[in-house]
Amino acid sequence: MVCAAQRYLLVRFAEHDIDDNSCHTALTQPVAASTGALDQKHSASGNVLGTHSIDSPLSRNPAKEITMNAYLLLKFLHIVSSVVLVGTGFGSAYYLFFANRTKSIAVKAQVSRLCVRADWWLTTPAVIVQPVTGFAMVYLAEFPLTTSWIAISFALYLFAGACWLPVVWLQLKMHAMAQAAQANNSELPAIYKTYRRWWEGLGYPAFISMAVVFYMMVTKPALWG
Repeated sequence: MVCAAQRYLLVRFAEHDIDDNSCHTALTQPVAASTGALDQKHSASGNVLGTHSIDSPLSRNPAKEITMNAYLLLKFLHIVSSVVLVGTGFGSAYYLFFANRTKSIAVKAQVSRLCVRADWWLTTPAVIVQPVTGFAMVYLAEFPLTTSWIAISFALYLFAGACWLPVVWLQLKMHAMAQAAQANNSELPAIYKTYRRWWEGLGYPAFISMAVVFYMMVTKPALWG
């Protein structure tokens, strides 16, 4: 609320051409006075940040019951789930990548087992939370789905998902092979190397796509009208 009050005052100063001394005096008023004035100014309209909010996407939302707290909660969940999604995926891929280059079947069996578990426990829920919270924020902010950074991000997310689904299947197969070879004290079947190459090959474009999605989310470039 303090930041909102300051933003509102700054906009009002710019509109009425108040001198620097007045600006300094107003901005150094007690917090209670600033927030109280803001609440009185906009209590009738029900707009928490006021009609002059600079960066609030909810200032354009006609639904009065939607608050900024709801939007920020969705944003928090969206950011956390993206970190879990990419972080878990990259971390598990890192360890399995190097485990596959060892000669120890036990290491491959153990690491692949943990990668499969990480996918079910962490990556899969994050994959679901991402689009749910993303579309909810788009709805609250009243952004068209044809907005360039949103459309590109969604397309890349679908592409990454198309790469990730076969990767999950490959991990399950590699884990089963390594586990069976360890239990039978035998060598891995030749197809394990083929699965490993496909697993790695699909991982690279998936991670690159998610990196571009992160860039789009941060910079929000306007690539078309």
